[in-house]
Amino acid sequence: MHYAVGQEFSVHHDFLDPAQPGPAADIARRGQRMGTFLIYLNDDYEGGETAFPRAGIAHRGKAGDALFFANVTPDGRPDPLTLHAGKPPTAGEKWIFSQWIRDRPPAGG
Repeated sequence: MHYAVGQEFSVHHDFLDPAQPGPAADIARRGQRMGTFLIYLNDDYEGGETAFPRAGIAHRGKAGDALFFANVTPDGRPDPLTLHAGKPPTAGEKWIFSQWIRDRPPAGG
């Protein structure tokens, strides 16, 4: 993912809400997004934190750092504390790699 100055990824959850028809179908096909793994590819920018407002946490990684967070509770329920955002860089460009970890391989895959 790439963020130029002023670009952001507004607050969201990475889990799929099983109460919603579209996400429920995606869970059935490909599994729940149990976790998210981020790798920070550069650090020559200002701002650009990964912020978790409900948890009161923000992280600004250095090049090569990895961040993993579980999107669900230990019993598999979506965790509202994982609400997060990619804050905008104020100078420079931010590059990260993001990968969801699902609870099983895709159906038929």
